[in-house]
Amino acid sequence: MMKDEKQPLLEHNDSTKPIIATKGSSYDQEAARSDTRPSRYVYALASCAVLNTCNVGFDIGVNSPAGILIQQDLRLSDWQLELFMGSINLFSLWGAMGNSWLVVRWGMKASFVLSSCLFLVGTLLVVLANRDHFIIILLGRTLVGLGNGFGCAVTPQYISEVSPKEHRGFLTSWAEISCNVGILIGFSMGFVFAQVRPGLSWRLMFAMGCILPIVMILLCWFVMVESPRWLVQQQQVDRAHVVLQKLLPEATPNALQDIIQDIQFDIERDHVITGTQQQEVQQQQQQRSGLLGWIALIRQARRQPAVRKMLHLGVGIAVAHEISGIDAIQYYLAFILNASGVTSREAQGRFLFGLGFVKLATLFVASALVDKLGRRPLLLVSLSGMVVSLLVVAASFQNSESKSDVLNNTTAASTEATNELAVGGKDNNYYSDLFVVATISGLGFYLIFFSLGLGPLGWLLPPELFSTSIRSNAVSMSTSTNRLTATFMTSTMLSLAHWLSWVGYFISLAVVNLSIAVWVWLYLPETKGVKLEDVGTFFHQ
Repeated sequence: MMKDEKQPLLEHNDSTKPIIATKGSSYDQEAARSDTRPSRYVYALASCAVLNTCNVGFDIGVNSPAGILIQQDLRLSDWQLELFMGSINLFSLWGAMGNSWLVVRWGMKASFVLSSCLFLVGTLLVVLANRDHFIIILLGRTLVGLGNGFGCAVTPQYISEVSPKEHRGFLTSWAEISCNVGILIGFSMGFVFAQVRPGLSWRLMFAMGCILPIVMILLCWFVMVESPRWLVQQQQVDRAHVVLQKLLPEATPNALQDIIQDIQFDIERDHVITGTQQQEVQQQQQQRSGLLGWIALIRQARRQPAVRKMLHLGVGIAVAHEISGIDAIQYYLAFILNASGVTSREAQGRFLFGLGFVKLATLFVASALVDKLGRRPLLLVSLSGMVVSLLVVAASFQNSESKSDVLNNTTAASTEATNELAVGGKDNNYYSDLFVVATISGLGFYLIFFSLGLGPLGWLLPPELFSTSIRSNAVSMSTSTNRLTATFMTSTMLSLAHWLSWVGYFISLAVVNLSIAVWVWLYLPETKGVKLEDVGTFFHQ
């Protein structure tokens, strides 16, 4: 039954303001009354969940210092290396697609466990494969990619569903922070193993990625619980009540019951609006998940403008996250440093660690601002800074040596320099090279501005923009399109750099990011302080 006292009160539709307010008790309101901060248990669950994205970040980071060594040790062509780099994103697409099916049937904990198992087995295949068995290495990358997809899809959704709205942006931004911790650790592997011979060095780098999946599996079994919203959707109200008691230890029994009723009301409201009866919800979820869920969701979007708007914004911001160029640049940072003249493995390791550190440090600033300033202002500042930074990098390459010499550093230097640098190499006075300074400064500011807005918000916003009834399938779709875009970007980086030159490549990225900024300004509403239960009503009305 619909509850009159919980009818939403729509505010003026100003995209710079919260889009909706609702009367009645809720998890968010009870959290605000009981304490100004989330409970320790909420912090504990968020901390456990983000270890999954740390796995993802480590693989991104370690590929940069290991890529050149892999190309030399396995004698790979550029397109084979692009296949190695891009395959993880290609198969993470299928992992993200399958995540909605797994979550609907078995819950979010099952998704976390499967993600970690795939990371572990895939990494071991890459590390232990013989150099002549490139197909085995690609199989390992396939499994890691599947784990990547599951992890990217489930982590922000899980955190958003166990967090009160006042702190949802802050806690969900932990996923991006954790990913960047993993990137920083992965970058540091180049420096740690700089003195090890190349053929062994890259295998040791990847082997370090087996640690976190084991820790994650143990935490899933002994610490983590299912999302209360997911439990209510599965009609497991008693279990949801127990979880809410842990999330809100100071809440009264009546308040907890009101929270559960709010979630039930939200599910019922969504399906009344879409013409679906409440008793059919679970059956449809069982039948319509994974690829079938996507097809049903697309058909629903064609019929209903509200769902179409949700997908436009949620999937759009996920795609924008990748076409900004972040994964391509992070995967091939060592190649860019080679092209700029930094050819020493030890020097590359220091620069990679420095770039990863400033990117990570900026995320702490972003996490403190996202629930104070709002999503839109941070995104617009972030994208504007990225455009300027990319133009600085392009200008530095333009003023360097000829384009052909620069491009030769991408492949020829990856062989010549690696031979020279097998035991550390020489720095060649790069500190005094203005070209190197300008390139690294531009890259540093690009990473800083990305982490200030688009980085964390690319994962925070999609779960916020989807109503409860479609969230699993819609988040799966947005994550999959994110990974598909990442596949294209990482699988074409070297080829595009050869075709356009490094100057043309970075200018094209600047134009893309400027276009994203215009799209954000025109279409994206502000979701700061908005309850997840109220998003569907806003778009429908």
